[in-house]
Amino acid sequence: MKKILALALSVLTVSSVLASCSGERAAEKYSPKITVSSSDAAESAAWLTEKLGDRLTDEVYLAVGDAKGIDMSDFENDGYVIRTDAGNALIVGRSADGLDRGVRKYAKAVQSGTADGLDITYHEGYRVKRLTVCGRDISEYTIVKVADVTEYEPLAAQESMDAAADELQSYIEKTCGARLAIVTDHDAVPAHALRLAIGSVADYGDEAFSIKVTDSGDVVITGGRYRGCMYGVYDFLEEDIGWRFVNDIYGRHSGNNNYQIDYLYESEHVDVTSAADRFEDSSIKYREFYDAADTVYNTPLAKKFKVSFNVPGAYGLTGKACHGIDAAHSQIFLNDEYGGLRTEGGQPCYTDEAIISAIESYALRHAAECIASGQRIGREIVTIDIAQPDSENFCICDECRAVFNKEGCNTGAVLMMTNRVAEAVAEDYPGLYVSMLAYNGTEAPPKTVRPLDNVRISYCFYIANRVNLYCNAHHIDDEDCEENRRFTRLFDKWTEMSPNVDVWYYPFQWYNVAFQDPVFDSLYYDMKYLASQNIGGIMCLTSNSTVSLLASLKSYLASRLAWDASITEAEYYAYALEWFRIVYGEDSGENAYTYFRMCETANDILDECCCFFHYGEDMPGTHHMVDAKYMADNFDFMYELYHDALDEAESAGQEKRLKSYFSGMMYVCIGITYEDRYTNGSSDERAVMAERYRECYDMFVECNRMVTFEAMEGASPSYFNAEFDLERNPFEYFVPDPFGE
Repeated sequence: MKKILALALSVLTVSSVLASCSGERAAEKYSPKITVSSSDAAESAAWLTEKLGDRLTDEVYLAVGDAKGIDMSDFENDGYVIRTDAGNALIVGRSADGLDRGVRKYAKAVQSGTADGLDITYHEGYRVKRLTVCGRDISEYTIVKVADVTEYEPLAAQESMDAAADELQSYIEKTCGARLAIVTDHDAVPAHALRLAIGSVADYGDEAFSIKVTDSGDVVITGGRYRGCMYGVYDFLEEDIGWRFVNDIYGRHSGNNNYQIDYLYESEHVDVTSAADRFEDSSIKYREFYDAADTVYNTPLAKKFKVSFNVPGAYGLTGKACHGIDAAHSQIFLNDEYGGLRTEGGQPCYTDEAIISAIESYALRHAAECIASGQRIGREIVTIDIAQPDSENFCICDECRAVFNKEGCNTGAVLMMTNRVAEAVAEDYPGLYVSMLAYNGTEAPPKTVRPLDNVRISYCFYIANRVNLYCNAHHIDDEDCEENRRFTRLFDKWTEMSPNVDVWYYPFQWYNVAFQDPVFDSLYYDMKYLASQNIGGIMCLTSNSTVSLLASLKSYLASRLAWDASITEAEYYAYALEWFRIVYGEDSGENAYTYFRMCETANDILDECCCFFHYGEDMPGTHHMVDAKYMADNFDFMYELYHDALDEAESAGQEKRLKSYFSGMMYVCIGITYEDRYTNGSSDERAVMAERYRECYDMFVECNRMVTFEAMEGASPSYFNAEFDLERNPFEYFVPDPFGE
């Protein structure tokens, strides 16, 4: 603390309590025992009054910012001070969030009978009090960049290295306050260095890195030419210093844009030793992750997740296909000059010479425009996306049907068109790929046509004509799951005929978003399987709704597996537990994690195929993902788990996160037990169910949660009705088919 007056508590006299006139006090919703320094403390005062009621016996003074001689300038935003003595309590927060956390800490102390004599200072100064390398203070070090990168692609290497140096400087300063100078190796060589270097292309490629502490005590981070140094720096910050970079979808869909959490473990002393000696490279080359709240996709967090594609300043792009025809140049097929679409609302004719010529012209023009703007093949531009529209309605003209009969599938005509365009692109732009989808009617490879060397295939583990359903409940390569074997057999054929196969992977629920999709066991094994197949890249769709539960956790875990598929299942779930603790609070996170694992258990017990993103009537509710008996038997335990978590919440933000997360549990468990415990239950059971149902309803309203995904066709989302209706099972709020089909 810079300065705390010795008599801070003594100024909490009767006169200070009476500083607010009686008229003002009458309008406030908090106890007359509480005095607030300003209106931004009133919410905490109201919460404290409601929480403690008659147990509030101290005269309490609440303040945001400097107050009563306490200087808050060295505190983090969530920092606070609590001082209690002789019936007086002083709680000061750096911000409203800090005060909220301090008030909650004080309330717990009152409830436990330990409030008298509190002297708590939370998050003052830096979280790491001392940072050293082999015992030498970090302030003695200089960040040194290699200046001569002419052996490599100079601009790419330099941009990445500059970014890495800036991030290293910034985060070390955030760690302990030391701001290190950044120089190049052409400058005077410092005595001790954190050295960034570029390794040989043969060993390090684009993004591999090594970290080594030398005998002289230097830290050397050597990386691949595009992203290696940058990834090495983030890894050094995580593994050797204690930073964690976490995403949180709740922050984005609640409207506060706090999707990124930079978390540092507190320590009196962190020493980086010679044990820091490792080399790492990615298990999957192209790695891209998408949740509709954009916590990873197109954000700075992608670099920290080692997912550096389609991100400005991330020094690389993905090679995936994504409905390029539909999204980029649908005018080609709508133009009367070419006869328009051959199918209503569906695919173009892939054998029409005019249409093929138009696509070819587009691809060449697009490539020329990208290169003219300074983009480089293999860096900013990897592929030209000419993938099919999102429709299973393929052309049935005579020419297309002839190709279908010869090749045994719609894919034949699509691949023939793609090869034609790829041939033209290869002639003018060697090294540039053309990409297509194997998706929704084109999963099967053709009998005779083979992709050219510069064609990339994006194979989708998805839905085949909305009939054959990919199963999320079982592993991709589960021999006993016929649904998945149907997909993997086709996938194997594609990988046999082409080395340029990427994957679209969908570990999410599209439509049933009121409940956590229990896909995490499958996610672990699926990612390991895909990494073992030597695929070029992966696009992992962890959510297609901004309210999908745990989409952020899926991105967090899947990105770790895509980088290092060798992590064990125990390590995987340790990362999950850590994520819960950071996002939901140390103690509350433990409870949330326990419930999280119970959902996985409930799915394992069910042991039935489930397509979590399917919107057909054969899977009309979220409860079909889990064993109903298990959920019913454990409802009371889960309910207590939730309320214990609420009691342990360290802030209002954590509390709302918990309500949003556990709302799905309440919805599903009430729906499963509604008939037994309410319709046919005893008076006591009905009373308990009524209380929980009301609570569930309020949770959905407060957190703006929805039961179903808002349909892309413009249908309204299925929120709970405006009027609470106890006589309806909550499953009746579920609309089976948002597409009206």
